[in-house]
Amino acid sequence: MTSSSLQSAVIVVALVLGITAPTQAVLVQNVTTDTAIFYDNFESLGSSVSHTAFEDTSGDYDPVATIGSWYVKEDFYNARTAVQVTDSTTSPDPGAYPYAQGDNYLRFVRYPGTTNTVEGNFAATQSTTGDQLHFEWMMNVTADDGTQNPYTGFLTDNNTLMTWVSFLHDGTIENSYSTTPNTGLNYTPGEWFKLEMDYVIGESVYDLTIDGVTASDLDLYGDLPAGESLAKLRFFGNVGDLTYVDAVPEPNTVMLVVMGLAGLISRRRRT
Repeated sequence: MTSSSLQSAVIVVALVLGITAPTQAVLVQNVTTDTAIFYDNFESLGSSVSHTAFEDTSGDYDPVATIGSWYVKEDFYNARTAVQVTDSTTSPDPGAYPYAQGDNYLRFVRYPGTTNTVEGNFAATQSTTGDQLHFEWMMNVTADDGTQNPYTGFLTDNNTLMTWVSFLHDGTIENSYSTTPNTGLNYTPGEWFKLEMDYVIGESVYDLTIDGVTASDLDLYGDLPAGESLAKLRFFGNVGDLTYVDAVPEPNTVMLVVMGLAGLISRRRRT
């Protein structure tokens, strides 16, 4: 195959990539059954999102999940601005994660005297002992002068909190209210990072991964009570500090093909 033919092949595959690339998302998956139980890339609202920097009082702009559903708890104080899907690139907003698909992402904050939260309800509750659940999303946590650390975790259908991952103002990540609070993991305030959690139903520990670095066998905030099922994930904002969530870019077989063809062109040019 000539160099020009290879270049043409790359162009064709790249066009296919634009059509067939899998959607990236905030994802909760039952790995054992290979089933997505929560899925949202924040693009389902199209352009009907907040286009301006926080604080945008022009609309509610609540997220709408593709698999599962969002529950948004906004107390009376500036309720519509506490949780919004946005495409804002104006400070203090960071803009979407650069490698995520689309421009929309989730923005949330907790106002003084409120308990604003946003929860992702699974499409089906999970209770089969031995099933492995995998959680992943991108986060961007600011840490200015807030009075409480934002956290994330997963809960049961009776609102029993199972994990409490806190993001401290100094950039450390804590497994709060457990016998192993120090995870040894860190993040950079104001920058995007990838968060993953892995949990096998019935066990008393879970794994937390930040940008590919894993802290294993962290204690749960609480064991799964008898008769309850895993049902949701939760994001709890910090008073005074904005927190953002976006989709995780997923590996793509077609992209690997493109990279391989590009490599062939490079090698042929050198010979």
